[in-house]
Amino acid sequence: MSKSKTKLHSKLKEGKDAEDNDHSKKTEFPFLILTQVKCEELIKMTVNEIESELAIFFKLQPATDLKDAAILDYYVGAAYWAKEQGYNVKQFAGFFSICYQLLHKIQEEHCSMVDLFKTYHHKLAGIGTEDKLGDLDFFNIEQAKHITDYLQSSIFQHFKLYDFLFTKPQMEEIMSCNLTLEVPLPAKTPYPPPLDEALSESVYKDYLVLPLSSSSDKVEDSVTSSSLLFDVSLPEDVEDLFAKLTLEDVKTIIQEVTTEVIQNLQTSLDNKIKAQEANVLAKINKIKVIPLEEPAAPSNV
Repeated sequence: MSKSKTKLHSKLKEGKDAEDNDHSKKTEFPFLILTQVKCEELIKMTVNEIESELAIFFKLQPATDLKDAAILDYYVGAAYWAKEQGYNVKQFAGFFSICYQLLHKIQEEHCSMVDLFKTYHHKLAGIGTEDKLGDLDFFNIEQAKHITDYLQSSIFQHFKLYDFLFTKPQMEEIMSCNLTLEVPLPAKTPYPPPLDEALSESVYKDYLVLPLSSSSDKVEDSVTSSSLLFDVSLPEDVEDLFAKLTLEDVKTIIQEVTTEVIQNLQTSLDNKIKAQEANVLAKINKIKVIPLEEPAAPSNV
């Protein structure tokens, strides 16, 4: 008899512990993903702030990873929708947790659509009744309908898209940039340096900046310039080319050149005048003179 009582007592104790564990699990469910403090912060944020906060919280890289961008879009939509519904902190956390768990089952477990519906149906159990069997018992029936409509349009309707996203690898894009510059050689010539607009400092220093000339280079430049001056110097007899001309010779040359230029201008002007006269005469010859008819004499009756 004592043994049976001991077994019964142990079973009751185990049942009570299991019930307590279930109860603690229920109370902890809303905040499995987001803490109470985090939910209070998200409710007060704008949609852009929610996006930035969730990207940091879940360590997502939406700018470089398409999968992370889709996940972040799903999370931001769920959080902002819960905020617009006016949910309290517990309801906000519970709704976000169920959204997270449904997407997690597609991503990690690759479950079917039927299994996904069963999971959601199990979470809704007990809403509107005295038996608190599910994890969303802090919602009423009307709120549960709205949540079902939202999940239908956000995840259930796009189940195949999410399944494809998490099962097919993303094609890697290799991006590169080849820069080709055509610049003159840094020769020691009297040409100006090339333009350096829109060039980075490293490219300018590596390819365009001319090396600084040393003292030996300056000596060579001076020797070269002096030799060039010596090579292009004119002979002495050419410098006195106009020294033998007198004033009368200069006047004669100027007069001959002026007369020749004036004669050419006069000839050209005469030719233009004659051509103009010929055109005018041709137009006059084309004009026909029509004689006037004499008036008829009056008849005598």
